[in-house]
Amino acid sequence: MIERVLPNALLRTLTQVEHDAYRSPFLDKEAREPLFRVPNELTIEGKRADVWEIWERFYKWLLRNEVPKLLFWAKPGRLVTEEQAAWYLERLKNVKGVCVGVGLHFLEEDHPRRLGTEISR
Repeated sequence: MIERVLPNALLRTLTQVEHDAYRSPFLDKEAREPLFRVPNELTIEGKRADVWEIWERFYKWLLRNEVPKLLFWAKPGRLVTEEQAAWYLERLKNVKGVCVGVGLHFLEEDHPRRLGTEISR
């Protein structure tokens, strides 16, 4: 995750110091469990029905509640594309959408000031 997924989901290149900061919590083998667990609990091709059920309940709740939401997205985006952002912005209640410009997945690394500014409003 830290060696391949992270760098490939950014537009910019992390400095050595920044990359080392991401590595630091996982230097001990025992501490790497979350990095192993997360991808193994993704719902792929119908597997992990228990996890899918949890996501379904959360998704339905998210669509019907009035809790304020802030949706950041980028172009082309990896998990939230421009088309998906438009879909969510049409359907979610009490949502503000912010396109940060060009980005992939870890928008906080490529657009930290923009995200910080929007969150602080």
